[in-house]
Amino acid sequence: MYLTTEEENVLNGKYGMGKSNAMKLLVSLGEMFDADKLIPIKRAHWAVSGQEGDLFFAEKLANSGARVSVVTTTNPAWDSTLSNLFHVDIDDYERSLLDRTIEVSDKLGVIKSFNCTPYLYKDVPSFGEHAAFSESSATPYINSVYGARTNRESSSSALAAGVIGKTPNYGLHLDENRIPNITVNVSAQIKDDFDMGLLGWHLGEILKPDDVPLIKGLKIEMTEEGLRDFGAMMNTSGAVSLFHLEGVTPEVKGISDTSSWVSSRERITVTSEDVEKVRKKFTDKRGKINSVYIGCPHSTIPEVMKVNRLLDGRKVNDEVKFLIFTSATNIKILGENVKKLASKGVYVMQDSCVDEPVFKFTEGGLGATNSLKAAYYRKRRNQEFVVTNIENLVEAAVRGYI
Repeated sequence: MYLTTEEENVLNGKYGMGKSNAMKLLVSLGEMFDADKLIPIKRAHWAVSGQEGDLFFAEKLANSGARVSVVTTTNPAWDSTLSNLFHVDIDDYERSLLDRTIEVSDKLGVIKSFNCTPYLYKDVPSFGEHAAFSESSATPYINSVYGARTNRESSSSALAAGVIGKTPNYGLHLDENRIPNITVNVSAQIKDDFDMGLLGWHLGEILKPDDVPLIKGLKIEMTEEGLRDFGAMMNTSGAVSLFHLEGVTPEVKGISDTSSWVSSRERITVTSEDVEKVRKKFTDKRGKINSVYIGCPHSTIPEVMKVNRLLDGRKVNDEVKFLIFTSATNIKILGENVKKLASKGVYVMQDSCVDEPVFKFTEGGLGATNSLKAAYYRKRRNQEFVVTNIENLVEAAVRGYI
């Protein structure tokens, strides 16, 4: 991979070992994928999650003097006040991971957004812009919905790119790799955002990592929540970081004959039966529930307000913990509505992810969620789930069972 004289100087430590270590990772990554050069980026998203694996490389960079050179946002960890709110015992090691995450973020100069959907309001790239985003919902959204360009970065490679302000020129940064190579015809009845998530999960399971699907046949009116969930689920069950939706996403809108645009004749059809199999796969059983999780990826303001409206005049069952995860920015905008929801038995969480130790109190019981990704994460923590849409979740929370 070609390096300029300045890039060689960074690699060789002229500007400190922090930048040198970041450059070493990018050069190794570029050479692995046959990149011809490094290209500049304007922003990065670092999917730090308060875990040892993320922190090792970050602390190595920070302790050797590295700081980010472009806007770099962060994924959620968890809010330390929640352990008091829910009377959860957090051991010293678990708490130290959160403390170290905050400390290293300050040293690196990243924006402590602690939010997995920064692309919706505070870290928004433009069409054709090169970026370095990690996080399973972020990469497909900015690639597909905005027409920006990022590979599916790891936590470490996204951070290294944020430090250097550049990323290797390979994969989805290149025009030829953004052309669809498989056509997906959807005959399934997709009715709402929840169904979009089911469809995404199914496609992630059957598509290959280098597939770029052109998706036809969807008759639903698209929302940012539906597009968010579609990409997030497809990039969790599989590794699809770019999709084209006929008539919706920007790179397909200018194509008059989409059939000739696709580089392969390979076609698949998705039926209602395929989508229903996904829902059944994630619904372990029905009965008494101890929790409802909404916000994986983080909820939007309309989703939070929808719960508020659906609960009008009612309260959540005393045996159910109803948790909505969103950004601190959204909570500020929601204002008094957060208190209104609390009076109805709904906790609106900031800076937090469902897959964190602070939510131990729901483990071992049956939960309900609208997110296949949340169910997938929480299964690793010994919790079974019923997956359904927000309307059904609210009714279940009031009754105490589903």
